[in-house]
Amino acid sequence: MHLLNSLFLPIIGAAVLIPVIIHLIWRNKAIRVDFPAMRFLLDSKKPVSRWLRWQQLLLLLMRCLVFALLALMFARPYFSTANLLPIWEQVEKEIVIIFDSSASMQITVHKINARQHLESVLAETSEKSRLTLLLAGRDNKIIIESAQATELTKKLILSKTEPGFGYGNLHSAIRQADNYLNATLNINREIVIISDFQVSNWPRHKREIHLQSKARIRLLRVTGDTGENNTITQIAPPTRPGEDFRAGLDFTPADNTAKLELRLQLAKNTVAQTLVAASINGQKQFAVFKNVPLPLGTQSAGLVFFENDDIFPGDNQFYFVLNQKTRIRVLAINGEKTKGVADELFYLRSALALKNNDFNFSETTPLGTSKMQLRSYDIILLANVRGLDQQSLRQINELVQHGGSVIFAPGDKADIKLFNKFFADLAGCKLLKKAYPEKQTFTGDKLLADDLQHILVQKTFAGQAGTANFYQFWRLKKNDSANRILVFASGYPAVVESTPGNGKSVMLSFPLDSEWSDMPVHTEYLPFVYSLLQYCAPEKHRNPYIFVNDAISLNKSFNLSEDVSITFPDGKVEKKRLLSALFLDTGSPGIYTFSQAGRRQQVAVNIDRRESVMEFENMTAFQAKISTPGEVLAANQLIRAGNFQN
Repeated sequence: MHLLNSLFLPIIGAAVLIPVIIHLIWRNKAIRVDFPAMRFLLDSKKPVSRWLRWQQLLLLLMRCLVFALLALMFARPYFSTANLLPIWEQVEKEIVIIFDSSASMQITVHKINARQHLESVLAETSEKSRLTLLLAGRDNKIIIESAQATELTKKLILSKTEPGFGYGNLHSAIRQADNYLNATLNINREIVIISDFQVSNWPRHKREIHLQSKARIRLLRVTGDTGENNTITQIAPPTRPGEDFRAGLDFTPADNTAKLELRLQLAKNTVAQTLVAASINGQKQFAVFKNVPLPLGTQSAGLVFFENDDIFPGDNQFYFVLNQKTRIRVLAINGEKTKGVADELFYLRSALALKNNDFNFSETTPLGTSKMQLRSYDIILLANVRGLDQQSLRQINELVQHGGSVIFAPGDKADIKLFNKFFADLAGCKLLKKAYPEKQTFTGDKLLADDLQHILVQKTFAGQAGTANFYQFWRLKKNDSANRILVFASGYPAVVESTPGNGKSVMLSFPLDSEWSDMPVHTEYLPFVYSLLQYCAPEKHRNPYIFVNDAISLNKSFNLSEDVSITFPDGKVEKKRLLSALFLDTGSPGIYTFSQAGRRQQVAVNIDRRESVMEFENMTAFQAKISTPGEVLAANQLIRAGNFQN
């Protein structure tokens, strides 16, 4: 047994003396007076007095013990290994196993160590405990929930813990496990994290996570000697005949004279190859394929790859589709759904109903967002929304952090306090008040460009003032990091842009309907809406590929009321009727092909290259990111107990 605060150990001795000192100070000193008539009575009271002395002595010992235990409690004893505390291990526990299923866990040494850690955890778990398995990835999944730790449950867990190809996010997984345990009745809780603790798996904007469940946290690191890893980081196919095909490469072997042979394959045939020399001082390398006869007029799938024995072969190839036109997935949350032109999305819906546009438009209400996977969209538009549930807010924040965009268009349903509490940081500004006590009826403000070079200004107004009249709008107070794109003639911000993550956040001080302006009936409405959505489209829509677990948006030509034939990267063909134009089953890298009655669409899916960065946290650095009133252990050794920041 060890003491966490050994300075309290000397206090134990001093604390035991406190009752003794009090007893000696308050001890009564009686004066002896002999009285003959009381002699026989005193003889009969001697047995009773003897028992009273023993009772007082026992009471004194109990008081000393109370003070000793109090001092021992401040010293905080603990057992360094589980074998020294068999009683604790046999008590029924609620255990959540967070298994990192990101692509980097496919590294051979990581995979072997993860299996050994998992088998060890299951072997020491008694049948009285209950187990929950949470696979940590971009979208965390609870595979087994609060099942009794029988042999059958343990075998099932072992069969479900294979690493995938997606990008990891340990922060959201730990948060989900903490919320789950906090709702359980059993106060004997434990979170076991089996991971390589890759640096990129913790969002840059999340510095620390504070846990509420008071669960004991065990960190089981699987990282071994990593070794060399070479990666194709990006590709740039030609857009015109005669242009070169380029591929970015991270090639830094120990031998600076080494060379790597890259091959370009199209329709399963190798059409070009080139040699790339090793990187000097870690500089990025580029492979150039010259005079490649690529069919630029039709859609065709291919890949760039190399054959090399490194620790992570999953990033040795990069898939692409030439002439792939991906559609931007837009979800509008309608805060005022009614009939006719009074509907908040009436004009926007009409504008996006044009054929052959670049948008896959969907809509829902604030109550319906809890049933939708918000992160499967590219742009979320909050149209006159008063508020959202916590789960939807978290998904929108994660969407922006991963490159998506959010657009705010508040109207008369917006609440100043709610907006500033839940949306201000993401929107890059706060609501102050409405511009006018009552909506103007005759004259209105005009839109002016504040940033003449901004693409939204150039595409919508060509650098000129707008013609629409705004009879009411919200006054905004922008953050220091936000930028004004458009302003009103009165000087107040009209459109504010910020970048809280890898995506964009655009704040409009007016709704997109006709309640506060006549903009929907002016010629600038259509180019404004289209240029705004195109500007907010994620960067990946400019690339001929997407990443694992991203949604595929089917072309409008597909009939969703009929079966669609889907060919997966492993060659498996499946025919089924899709519930929506979004296909979400993209768990493996490769080429996905969709066919229906002569229609054909190919999509390239790759492993997120953040998984190729071989940088891993040590346990001291990782546990510093966790603030908890419980204990944090690594390899069964206590590395922190309690929240020392307080």
